[in-house]
Amino acid sequence: MQAVVRYQEDPIMPPRSRSGAGSATPEHLTAENLETLAAAVAEGKRATVYLREATPSLGIEAGCSAKVVSVEGNTVVISPKGVNDELPFEAEELRMTRKAPEPVKPTRPAKAAAPAPKPAAAPAPKPA
Repeated sequence: MQAVVRYQEDPIMPPRSRSGAGSATPEHLTAENLETLAAAVAEGKRATVYLREATPSLGIEAGCSAKVVSVEGNTVVISPKGVNDELPFEAEELRMTRKAPEPVKPTRPAKAAAPAPKPAAAPAPKPA
């Protein structure tokens, strides 16, 4: 009989958040991005990605650049700037640009033109 191991959430280090899959412009690497990065690495070109969130334990800030070492499926092995190591990250934790894409602002319908004010009625003549 196998023992079931259950992990408790670390109270010090919250889990990394994932970007919304339903957003118009994904904040994370897409399948197309992964293919492009894998091709660049295979050709010996330098491929750079950026971390979406900070990793305080390693002194890595959000938006830090990282050299792509390899791509396997949805996992990207990177070497972040200032860190002398290769670390695996999921595509959802990385992006192609340093800054996050601007959120799409919902378009508001144009306000209906206010009705033209009615002309004031001419005062009635006073009886003589």
